[in-house]
Amino acid sequence: MSRPSHFIFNLPQDVIFDILSRLPTKSLIQFRSVCTSSPPLISHPSFTKLHLSSPAVDAADHHLLIYYESTDYIHQFYSLRSPITFQETLKFQIPYKHLHGYLRIVGSSKGLICFFDTNYYSNVGRIFEFKIVVIAYYFDSLKLNCVLVYSLSTNSWKKLEDLIAPCYLIKGWSSNVFVNGSVNWLASKDAIRGVSHTIMAFDLDDERFRVLELPKNVVPNYDQVCLASSMNGECLSLCAHYLGGNGDKWDVWAMSDYGVVDSWKKVCVVSQPGLSIPPLLIRDDDEILVVMNDGRLMLYNVVKGEMRDLETCGLARTFRAVSYTASLALLHG
Repeated sequence: MSRPSHFIFNLPQDVIFDILSRLPTKSLIQFRSVCTSSPPLISHPSFTKLHLSSPAVDAADHHLLIYYESTDYIHQFYSLRSPITFQETLKFQIPYKHLHGYLRIVGSSKGLICFFDTNYYSNVGRIFEFKIVVIAYYFDSLKLNCVLVYSLSTNSWKKLEDLIAPCYLIKGWSSNVFVNGSVNWLASKDAIRGVSHTIMAFDLDDERFRVLELPKNVVPNYDQVCLASSMNGECLSLCAHYLGGNGDKWDVWAMSDYGVVDSWKKVCVVSQPGLSIPPLLIRDDDEILVVMNDGRLMLYNVVKGEMRDLETCGLARTFRAVSYTASLALLHG
């Protein structure tokens, strides 16, 4: 006796959900395109949430997204790489026209990638509620600003009345790190001097700001300081640069309990000549993705003190790296 067409859909829904949630996103999309009975199931918000939380698809759906520009300022490159080997798996072009010469990566969440071609933009929020927050500073008074939030679910902008950013973003554009439901910027309490003394965080759920202090024991005579994220996006890191007799040195700190200043811990020191570009990404506590001053992308092993050349070269200060997870989140939108 032959089996009925699409016999899997005769099973209980929770069993079907469990089976399909173990498949990588690419396989599910292929399955959806050839099986007319599956789209309502795979596109269901409950299934999308289950699939995103499934540990069975981590290796297949998790990637490292890297942006950089060519040294001649002509080309922009976007590539997906394995978070394990760092080998390139896909290179793509952006299907939109830019207004200011290039599009840079702001961040990524639940399968969406946010780009910008102007200043102040920051990235997206929680499951099925993707947001962009914009902080606009007034030229005649840098201490004044307004905060606007775009919601993809309503396709609309709103101004947050009676709310201003408590700090000033350095040089107009400050790279952000998305951790624990909040966008985090390196910021200054003093709009005039523009000295980096604090971290400004914006919670995308309650749409409120908070200020996080730098580690209490950080050596204050750094000439650069920046934020970095971990590979899994769950830990906020801070990197402070010092220039001494032995060349460049970066102290790397991690906040193990987000929002608790006393949880800052110095996890490693990266000391290499020709490394004044801020680290891109922290993988565990023993490997750091870095860019040398000559534009070479490298992986630094803290324990062994060794550099591995990833055979990619570009304009050094244009590199940006974020974690990217493939998702079905927009199929039900």
